[in-house]
Amino acid sequence: MKQNSNDIGLDEVLDDSFLFKELYLNTKINIQNNFQNKDKYFLKGYFKSENSGGIPIGAYNVPRGSVKVTAGGRQLVEGVDYVVDYQLGRVQIIDPGLQSSGTPISVSTENNAVFNQQRKTFMGVDVEHKFSDKFIVGATILNVNERPITQKVNFGSDPINNTMFGANINYSTEVPFFTKLANKLPFVDTDAPSNLSVRADMAYLLPGTPSGVDVTGAATSYIDDFEASQIPISILSPLDWHEASTPKFFTGFNGEQDDLSYNYKRGKLAWYNIDQIFYGAGDTPSNINADELSRAETRQINYSELFPNVQLDITQNSLVRTLDLAYFPAERGSYNFNTDNNDVENDGTFKNPQQNWGGIMRLSLIHI
Repeated sequence: MKQNSNDIGLDEVLDDSFLFKELYLNTKINIQNNFQNKDKYFLKGYFKSENSGGIPIGAYNVPRGSVKVTAGGRQLVEGVDYVVDYQLGRVQIIDPGLQSSGTPISVSTENNAVFNQQRKTFMGVDVEHKFSDKFIVGATILNVNERPITQKVNFGSDPINNTMFGANINYSTEVPFFTKLANKLPFVDTDAPSNLSVRADMAYLLPGTPSGVDVTGAATSYIDDFEASQIPISILSPLDWHEASTPKFFTGFNGEQDDLSYNYKRGKLAWYNIDQIFYGAGDTPSNINADELSRAETRQINYSELFPNVQLDITQNSLVRTLDLAYFPAERGSYNFNTDNNDVENDGTFKNPQQNWGGIMRLSLIHI
């Protein structure tokens, strides 16, 4: 079989069938017109990107606690799986396992875009008394009251509770004397009646604020809401953590070595999250009973145990999701190939587990 001297190992027939050398030597129009038998390749690819700005909710100034996020039908926990920027209306997924899983995420909220964030009440009364056709007296009182959703209001968006008082007088009468004075002017001769009208208006504004924004008896607004600009750093996801390198400046850990003894003191360490299915969120395995779930190593932690003085909103979860670590110093850790009879028992455990160590570390991409 004849071979070309400049091919890649295919025979001449296969070269003509699969190699499209003319593509690199001719124009696009020439290729389409003269080499239609070879112009039949289709390129298909996939592209995946990440949106660092988060998932837009579709509304701004969203009420706190009104956002619901689900992944594959499972409701996520705020502060653990995601965080919400309620002012800009964006949801940021912070669970790396959820980000890499490709599970469809759904975000829903109570959209108040067609309503104002402040409930406003405007009332007024206007009274007018007519003493005669010439003398009328009136009075007006107006009140506008704004009540914000929360007690914390930003500077420039302060709610008001203003009351305005007003009074007016209207007096009108005919004055024939003015007609006579006008007739004294040169070239003026009129018999039209002259009228004298006097109208006076007075208004007084009594400014005020609603009692809902009073702090220690005085209306208070916040120059900057630093809570809304916080950057949460979650340490809960086990996928963010990796086994730590051996500490170099701890005596006896061999951190300064560059051979296998570098890991001779590493004990077995595991880190994980306990799945909510074990706590009744699904089909709990039959071997898991109440005694297992009440152990100190596995029981759920209530928020009040850690922060007894914090009052949670009704929409917030009262249970704390934890990152659990299990350390077994007598067992061999990763990359620990120590076989010294002075250190290792016949069953593979270590004789002096108190001399071993275990640790995890993670990368922080957020500049503090």
